[in-house]
Amino acid sequence: MLQTRGQLNAVELAEVLGVSERTVQRDAQALAEAGVPIVSVRGPTGGYRLERGYRTRLTGLDAAEAEALFVGPAAELGLGRELAAARLKLIASLPAEQAEIIMLRVVAGLGAVDVARIVGKTPGAVRVAAHRGLRQLAGLAERTGVTG
Repeated sequence: MLQTRGQLNAVELAEVLGVSERTVQRDAQALAEAGVPIVSVRGPTGGYRLERGYRTRLTGLDAAEAEALFVGPAAELGLGRELAAARLKLIASLPAEQAEIIMLRVVAGLGAVDVARIVGKTPGAVRVAAHRGLRQLAGLAERTGVTG
């Protein structure tokens, strides 16, 4: 979401994602530990943002991350961090609007009506964008030979 929207504060992120501010803080820390260059800006106009110029791309997916996507209980196998990083990279390979919708629908688990309100689209348009994005990700995995 930060990749498509820029800087957002913890209150805004918590509201959009339907979680607590503390969850936003923990998730930001987890993203940083997974290698995502997230910056915490202090002060009244502060918030979270990605380092300038950072954009995750699928080409950054390493072998351990790709494998983690298609292995069963990744956390039990010690692949939790790789799984999170791989999922973010795959989603970020989509066009910005589709990536945001996938993050909200699939990762955050929000309904189409809530996502539509957030992104300014109709629920139908959100469902279509999510479906197309997931189909595009599945096709990409198949073309690159990364299948389960």
